[in-house]
Amino acid sequence: MAESSAGSVAQPMGERGLPFEEDEYRRRCASVKASMERRGLDVLIVVDPSNMFYLTGYDGWSFYLPQAVVLLATDDQPHWIGRPQDQYGATLTTWLDADHIRGYSERLVHARDGHPISSVAALVREARADSGRIGLEMDAHYFTARAFELLRLALPKAELVDSEELVNWCRVIKTAPEITYLRRAAKVASAAMAVAIETIAPGVRECDAAGAIVRAQYQGVDGIVGDYPAIVPLIPSQERALAAHLTWTDRRYEEDDVVNLELSGCVHRYHAPLARTLCLGRPSNDLDRLGHAVQEGLDAAIAAIRPGETAEGVEAAWRVALERNGYTKESRLGYSVGVGYPPDWGEHTISLRSGDTTVLEAGMVFHVIGGMWLQDQGLELSETVVVTERGSEVLTNFKRSLLVKESPMSQTSATRRDEVMVAQQGAPTSVGQRGHQQSHALGIADVDAARTRLSSFSSPTPVVAFDELSRRLGAQVVLKMESMSDVGSFKWRGALNKMLSLPDEVAKRGVITFSTGNHGVAVAEWAKRLGIPAQVCVPRDVGGAKLRRLRELGVTIDMESPDQESAAMRCDQLAQASVLTVIPPFDDPDVIAGQGTIGLEILAQVPDVEVIVVPVSGGGLLSGIGLAVLARRPDVRVIGVGAHNAPAMYASVQAGRPVVVDESTTLADSLRGGLGAANRYTFNLVKDLKIEMAQVSEIEIATAMRLLFAESGLVVEGAGAVGLAALLGAKLDIAGKRVVVVVSGRNVDNDQISDLLRGA
Repeated sequence: MAESSAGSVAQPMGERGLPFEEDEYRRRCASVKASMERRGLDVLIVVDPSNMFYLTGYDGWSFYLPQAVVLLATDDQPHWIGRPQDQYGATLTTWLDADHIRGYSERLVHARDGHPISSVAALVREARADSGRIGLEMDAHYFTARAFELLRLALPKAELVDSEELVNWCRVIKTAPEITYLRRAAKVASAAMAVAIETIAPGVRECDAAGAIVRAQYQGVDGIVGDYPAIVPLIPSQERALAAHLTWTDRRYEEDDVVNLELSGCVHRYHAPLARTLCLGRPSNDLDRLGHAVQEGLDAAIAAIRPGETAEGVEAAWRVALERNGYTKESRLGYSVGVGYPPDWGEHTISLRSGDTTVLEAGMVFHVIGGMWLQDQGLELSETVVVTERGSEVLTNFKRSLLVKESPMSQTSATRRDEVMVAQQGAPTSVGQRGHQQSHALGIADVDAARTRLSSFSSPTPVVAFDELSRRLGAQVVLKMESMSDVGSFKWRGALNKMLSLPDEVAKRGVITFSTGNHGVAVAEWAKRLGIPAQVCVPRDVGGAKLRRLRELGVTIDMESPDQESAAMRCDQLAQASVLTVIPPFDDPDVIAGQGTIGLEILAQVPDVEVIVVPVSGGGLLSGIGLAVLARRPDVRVIGVGAHNAPAMYASVQAGRPVVVDESTTLADSLRGGLGAANRYTFNLVKDLKIEMAQVSEIEIATAMRLLFAESGLVVEGAGAVGLAALLGAKLDIAGKRVVVVVSGRNVDNDQISDLLRGA
């Protein structure tokens, strides 16, 4: 059952060309019979075509008429009963011998004086089981009230009971061959979604897009042959996207349409559904915010899927993330999937929702669908996920985000736009990392909203003219003194904005963060003021001054991690275990928007500014300021300055993608730590805004720290001095320019100050 070396796929088949070997079908029947025995059933009448396929392999479009598979406790094979013209199909597609395949009289088809169910009753009587306890699939789509009534009359001595989803529950845990089919179905689904995104554009009819999707579903990919899915492509657009489960019309797509796409790949009746939302143009702030919330919630839910977790535990992870962003959802998050026939690919067993206490086991497979249909917008993101021995595996493979497709004209005019779309291609296939790649559109409106929130809590930090340096450099240099904030750094802005955006019930549960110091101090300080329980994960070598400040604030401190990345992973683990909200140090829309308020203050305080120089590590400060300033003043140069010994953003910009770098000890210890294993926002903002980058050495940082102290008595930490170091080291062309240098923080150890003053 392996993939061929040439890329085509060998289809695993059993005897008679069946999807599985006969022994597998016998195992399934034995499992169902064991369940029948536990329920005291002598006979089970199966009418769900998915269950018929599961037990026998029967695969035909004959379910529009009555048909059944009958399991007798005394028989080693099931019996197939159907229309005579479908009887030969049963010999081709099942493992049953001829004695166990029978057709009913053709005169019973759509007859008022007879019904095919009479053949089922006759079989039960022949087996002398008509006085026994008979299980019926009472809630199956193809079992009618008339069939039940006639069966009751034909078997008056029998006890007819609802077998509920007996066979469905036996299907819940998939075998390795079944998961192979599901993986292939996921490839087909991903390929069909790619065709959908490529096809849908202004001027294209919805029905033509549906045709292209269906062709891709049937045609398959990489040698995998697709089958017809249980549900047609659901592709509503415009106002119809506000409703679930609508199909298509003959309307033509228009600019700014929002299209919800839900489809599935199907291989040998095994389904791997996939849903995305496509925006034909720049999304509104509300839609983008919803996309971010659903994306974050879906990531949280997938991360929670593992053996031993409950179905409601997975939904709780989704719900907490959704509430953190100000949304709620009453309907279920997902359900078990596998074999499916029209009209449904769900298994009708496990639901990911509050109250379902089913414990997850390896081999279970779920369609995890973050669908939100609100009064003025609808959005869908979903994945097919299998529970593995150690966690979970995402089978579908498509960029997990609100998808944006702009016309060439709108793309050309978007060089320095007031809203920047951050979109990073990536489709992780397994969970075991911190989060997943995502996207989010941040606009100046987000920064304006952050400024309004923060204005009630603090005043703008001052700007200070640096006359001596201005004369030396032949430029007008002004320092933006974030180091003078009451927490000693700029970090309070993003941390506070994030906490203020949380619903009250979410904030009351508590927050957690990871930090090399300043961000942790900011979270601890404002959490204390707001009465929110807080915890901070720091590396073991965090600076003494910052550690002392954290202890003074009474925050819970975790020092189990050797470095920043480990602290981030530790933070996520603790957050999940205790249902806490993570306040990221930089890679978060609310945090970025909070830091962006510095840019708005600079424009107000120094309206003729021409160059803004900003320290950079993970990029929250730089991307926020860049976003705010360039939205209002696209003529301003924004320059990010990092340390040679902590070059994550610089190296990533040079490489054109986030990269992992080696770091060394640096005076700018707050700039340590990479962009994160799954950077979602800051790298793309810095790249798309075309922000300039520079680096400085340890000697240059020390020189700048000493100069600030000697000339003005300002104590500034290394990270806060890198901008000034770049000016002193002639790294930037600023002659004759009006320059603002952001001094980001003052939290430095006394020992380090003494060393600097001695020239160490």
